[in-house]
Order: sequence, then structure tokens, then C-alpha cells
Amino acid sequence: MSGPAILYVHDLRGSGVVVNAMALARKLGAERETILCAGYAKGLYRDADVSPARLVTLAGETEPRLPRWRAAMRLRALIRETGAGLAMSMGNFGHVTVFAATRGMPVNAVYRISNEIGRPTRGTRNLRRRSWQRLLLATADRLILVGRALAEQPLFADALASGKAAYIPNGVDVDSARVKGQAPVPHPWLSDGGPAVVLTIGRIHPQKNLPTLIDAFAIAAKVRPLRLIVVGTGEAELTARLKEQAREAGLTDSVLFAGETDNVFAWLARSDLFALVSKWEGSSTALLEALAVGTPILASRQAGDAAHVLADGRYGVLVDAGDASEIAAGILRQLSPERVLPSDRVDEFRLERTHALYLEQLRSL
Repeated sequence: MSGPAILYVHDLRGSGVVVNAMALARKLGAERETILCAGYAKGLYRDADVSPARLVTLAGETEPRLPRWRAAMRLRALIRETGAGLAMSMGNFGHVTVFAATRGMPVNAVYRISNEIGRPTRGTRNLRRRSWQRLLLATADRLILVGRALAEQPLFADALASGKAAYIPNGVDVDSARVKGQAPVPHPWLSDGGPAVVLTIGRIHPQKNLPTLIDAFAIAAKVRPLRLIVVGTGEAELTARLKEQAREAGLTDSVLFAGETDNVFAWLARSDLFALVSKWEGSSTALLEALAVGTPILASRQAGDAAHVLADGRYGVLVDAGDASEIAAGILRQLSPERVLPSDRVDEFRLERTHALYLEQLRSL
């Protein structure tokens, strides 16, 4: 172990990547000097306390043209200034920046790959992604694969066998989650005795498949009164289209776009159902957060390792991301006496175990 560790994120939005990066920075910071570095001071966590690590932002909230390359120059300067021995990209948005910043530098480069390589119906772009992953695989000192689905990709088989790559599942601080779940009610829908609440959490992006979720919600809402809450922010144009979709379906008063929150557990603990219907994922932090507070779960089979986390339907209902009718039926089942509960499944994904695996991989770098 030589020199400080830099954990890099592109910005400080309320995402699973940033939440995981903050938690790991605090843990690693107890063993060595650790810097949680954000390319841009944009997002919910720009004033977060990550002690004993420290938070450094390389620029303000406004991103210029080619923001990753601008951030790479600043990150390279930080590596040189601090004599960092480790630069780790915590999420896919940061890989280009860390790759460019570490070229020719005496620093160990680590990439935490947390999303599926392929995307539905994106053949040419998928080829480019695989080429990029091969380049990272060839030049990295270590790869961390988040989620069982990624670890089963043939591309990484040799690296896993040699120890250059490691599979580390996401984890959640269960005790903290349950305490935070008792925080004050964040919205009246969660306490007014009205219709059941379906909650989804994540950035507003095509990956999350929200148009299909709204279609499914509209089908289910014809059977019984329901409310849908979307926690997260993202693409403004897509958000506007989703609101218009809800309006055209007559659901304006039943769908809430709640924005970001620094306490998802206060929402999850009081919701009747958590829905994750993504077209692709790596390993969903929000899914584990729902497990931690015991919220019934509906997830798509395409959502990364959701099928593994839910033990093929033993701890939640699995549906096809592209089938609104199947999703609607799953919603209604999970709001009925026949619902499938998460039980104690979260014990397999406690953060203590995850952090022990990270420290084992990073101590030698």
C-alpha cells in the first residue's frame, strides 16, 4: 500500500454509484489516506461528510463540452500533487476520466464495472462497449465486477481466474437503513391512508424503462386505486414526456415525480411496493435498499442480477421488462394477500461483507 487512494465519481448526484463510493471512502479512509474525488460539484451530495476520508471536487456544477476529458486533466494533476498510489473509478461515467488521467502515471488504476455491457437493440454501440471493456481489461491493475450477471460474462472469465478481476456484490448498511426508515414521513401519500403506493427509485433515463412502468401502472390502476412515486432526477426531456404520458392516461393526480432525496429509506419503509423494471442493470443498490427495510419487491428479469438477488422469485416477483401487462399483474399480486415478501434475504448482502471484500482487493494496491 503506497500513497493515498482516490475514489473517483463523475459528479455527486443521488445515485447508487455515489452512495456506494461515499460508504467505501469512509471505510477505506480508516486504513489509509483516502480522497473521494468528483469531477463536478453537481448533485445532492456535494456537501457530504465522508470523514475520515475527504471530499474533493475538481470543478463547479457547470459541465463544459467534453466534460470527462476536462475532468481527466484535473484528476491527473491531483494524482501528481498527492502522490496517489490508487485511482479507482467507482462507476461507468468515470472510467474514461480515470483511464485518461492515469496513462503513463505511476498509479494503480482500478475500475468498478457496475452496469451491463450490452444494451437491448443497440448492436453497433454494444460492439463499441465490448471493445472499451477489453481495453480496460488489458490496461487495468484490477477490475471489480458488481453483480452476478457481470461476473458470468465470458469476457471476464480469464481475469477472474487469474485474480485480475474480482466479483464483489453490492451491499447495504441494514442497521442504518432501518433507523433512517423511521425518519419523518417525506410525503402525505405515505401516511394519509389513501391508495397503495408503488415506488420506483433511480435516475430518469431510458435504462429505467419508466414509460413501460407507467403503462403497467395505468393497467393496474383500472383494477384498484393506486399511486406511483418516482424518486430521482435525470433527463429533462424524458421527464416531460413521462409527465405527459401520465396526463394522457388520466393519472396526473396519481403519479408523483418527487425528485432526489438523501433518505430513500423514509420513502421505501412506508411504500407498499418497490418496482424496478429496468431494461438493463448491473447490481441495483435501490433493490438492496428495499430489501433492507422489508418492502415487497417487483423486478424485471433484465435488471442485472435482480433474479439472483430475489432467488428466482423466492423473495420478490420477477417480470419481463417489455411486457406492461405482466408488470401490471405483478403489481397487483404484490399488493394482494398472495404477495411475496423479502424475508431475511438482505442478510446475504450486508455492507460489512462487501467492504471486507473491497479492502481485500485494494490493500495491495
